[in-house]
Amino acid sequence: MNNMKILNVQSLNQVKRLDYFIRKVTDCEVIWGSYGESGWLLLSDKNGRKIVPFWPEKEFVNEYNVTHQYEYFPKKMDLYYFLDKWING
Repeated sequence: MNNMKILNVQSLNQVKRLDYFIRKVTDCEVIWGSYGESGWLLLSDKNGRKIVPFWPEKEFVNEYNVTHQYEYFPKKMDLYYFLDKWING
C-alpha cells in the first residue's frame, strides 16, 4: 500500500471509511491493532471512555503510530477471534 492510498482512505467521510473498513476486514478476515509492552493501545474519548482503535490494514497502524509518536507496533488478530472475544466477550 502506498501513502496515496492511505491519504485517499483518510479523506473519505465517516460512512465511506467504515464501509472500506468492513469490506477490507471481511475480505482478509484479519483486523489490525497497535500493540506494545503494556498491551493494546488504549485511548480515551472526550468523556473518558476507553477506546481500543483497530484498522483494516497494517499500513494504517504504522502511519497512526508514527504520526502520534507511539512506540507500538502493528499486530493482527483473526477476525473470528476478534468477534468472539472482543465483541461477544
